[in-house]
Amino acid sequence: EMGFKPVNATIAPGPRGYQLQITNAKETVRLDIDLADIDQISLGRKSSDFHYNDMYRSGTNQEEIKLEATRSLSLCRGLHSFDLVLNSEEDFKLFVPGMLFRLLHKERNPNYLIDEIWEFISNGEDGINKKQLLDALQGLNLDIDADALGETYGVTDNTFNHETFNATIHHMICRPTLRNLFNEITNKEPDMTLDQFHDFLANTQKEAVTLEETKGRMKMITKDDSSVLTYKGWEEYLSSEENSVLDPVKVKKVYHDMTHPLSHYHINSSHNSYLEHDQIVGNSSIFQYARVLILGCRCIELDVWDDSGKKDPFVTHGGTFTGRIAFEAVIQIIHEYAFVTSEYPLILSLDQHCSPSGQRK
Repeated sequence: EMGFKPVNATIAPGPRGYQLQITNAKETVRLDIDLADIDQISLGRKSSDFHYNDMYRSGTNQEEIKLEATRSLSLCRGLHSFDLVLNSEEDFKLFVPGMLFRLLHKERNPNYLIDEIWEFISNGEDGINKKQLLDALQGLNLDIDADALGETYGVTDNTFNHETFNATIHHMICRPTLRNLFNEITNKEPDMTLDQFHDFLANTQKEAVTLEETKGRMKMITKDDSSVLTYKGWEEYLSSEENSVLDPVKVKKVYHDMTHPLSHYHINSSHNSYLEHDQIVGNSSIFQYARVLILGCRCIELDVWDDSGKKDPFVTHGGTFTGRIAFEAVIQIIHEYAFVTSEYPLILSLDQHCSPSGQRK
């Protein structure tokens, strides 16, 4: 059956941070997508599912399809992609830029999402009351009443400013393992000193770091000359790029001699680049091309075949039960992601099975 079915989409806390929870209209089926696992967001109707959906809607007003495109997006999570059409452009503007886009493309921590929620519920005011806080928690799928707010989380205030609201939400979604480690390092003091932070880096994380370098990292976290770290600052540092196990210099730029002929290099290549899993019955997806290009592949494969209905050529693993995707959609996604990660030449390995008329197309 062609077309999209109505679903409910909610951003809510999950075991690994925030997740997108998608349920059907009757709420009998739910799909949870961890936001940290989403590799990219593609705005508009660029996926193969969108492509085929529009192609088979030949009787639909093209202006209607163009209007839908302004509130359509595709999410790619690992080997899977999800297409969504929001109810209105207003929902789209709130959902994508206000929530997901910031969460995914900045630091992937909940602070941006919490700040957006604060801006929304405070409506420009300096503070909110307890009812507004409870409404916000309901919006986060935290089913908490006023009694539980005080008994379980020790929240007794009746009014909240931005700072106390942020602290309350962080208190409710904190990770106990990290909190316990922080208390162990600081002897249950509220802040971590420079010496304690240095001891953590040198002895717990086994880093060869000087006290002066530790001071530089602390300044980067606190954005001032403070000599202590709060729990919030330390937690954000642990999940930041600066704490990565990879060498940041070698990760961010090519440090090899790139002046030799192309044949002198090992080329990061992808075989059957369109397949999500096995080569016999696996699904084909244009997002696989986006994924391998983002991962740095410089040689990708396209197996191109004629369409039996004499329409546009498609890409598939011939002689198998794998899915197929429109050749045009593949070229568009390659154009979009070809040089996102690498500036070096991209080789298209074209396994061509089209008839002369198909080749002309």
